[in-house]
Amino acid sequence: MSLLVHASRTWHSKAAILSLATRRGLHTTPALCKKKKQMDMDSLFPDEEPEATTNMGDLFGSATPIPPKPSKSAAQGASRYPIDSPVSTKPPRKRLTPEERLKKFNDLRQYVSDRIGKRRAIRREQIRDSAWNHLWDLASTKEQMEQVVEMFPAWKAMGKVFTQTHAEQFVRRCEELKCPTLALDVFSDKVKYGLSLTQLPTARRLLHSLHLTTPLSNTIALSALFSLYKLPPISKDLVSCSMLMSACYKYANSKKEHRDKQSALVVAKSLVPSLEGLLKKAKPTFVPVKSVDRARRKEPMWVKWSLKRVEDSLVSASQKTGASRETALKKYAWLREYRIKSRHITLGEA
Repeated sequence: MSLLVHASRTWHSKAAILSLATRRGLHTTPALCKKKKQMDMDSLFPDEEPEATTNMGDLFGSATPIPPKPSKSAAQGASRYPIDSPVSTKPPRKRLTPEERLKKFNDLRQYVSDRIGKRRAIRREQIRDSAWNHLWDLASTKEQMEQVVEMFPAWKAMGKVFTQTHAEQFVRRCEELKCPTLALDVFSDKVKYGLSLTQLPTARRLLHSLHLTTPLSNTIALSALFSLYKLPPISKDLVSCSMLMSACYKYANSKKEHRDKQSALVVAKSLVPSLEGLLKKAKPTFVPVKSVDRARRKEPMWVKWSLKRVEDSLVSASQKTGASRETALKKYAWLREYRIKSRHITLGEA
């Protein structure tokens, strides 16, 4: 009898302990942990969006609840009594202050940094590809872009690959923040950074940015990368060829003293036969009339102004040798004809 009493007491004590553990376990269930984790993420990234946004989706994903289907009577009532104004509208997106933007950039940069690399601090969580686009959009200075670039090797060390969209958005942001040389440095060291320049439109955009705001040596350096990334040679691409020639003539005709002005002229003159062959085969490059279309398709405008500088430089060089302007224009009639055909100039201006 005493054994039964002892066993009963032991069972009740174990049951009490199990019950207590179960009640406490309610506060540490996986679902609740996940909810707490989501709350922490929401506090790190509030609802406000940066000025520049990307279309690559939510950075960390979000579950969108499926709204219930309206009843048949409600649907009929809605169609029977149309409402002129919408029932609900989204609130206007809040514009971040410089302080808010900086904080959001620093928080996101630290979050990504802790989760990439072979020796990352947090291994369980994965970073989406779109994190880089969010970082570039939040960056507002060259120094901040450099901080992001410093994390590229850690991303590459994990076996991750940057996409063509990454390269395009990276070049765009470097152009907007007036630091195209940073993009040139990254593409010049593919082994270290892992970002490739494989799309011709992206390469053209970087070439345009470099030849406008940086020394000629940077434009020449980028031109050499075309073959590395298996892009068409500069001499085979009208947009790139005209911009490189324009950059060379701009450098050579500058009033500033440069040691290698003669080298720039040599490069430009060597491309004249290539440009002539391209223009004789190319279709007219019409500049869009609407400003919206010009903003979307900038390359025709680049060709227009580049060819103008090239023609002016060629005609001026011929005149310096004693030729008249009419003779010089006839010598490069193929260039003038293409500009007229593309409506870059009118017959009256010609």
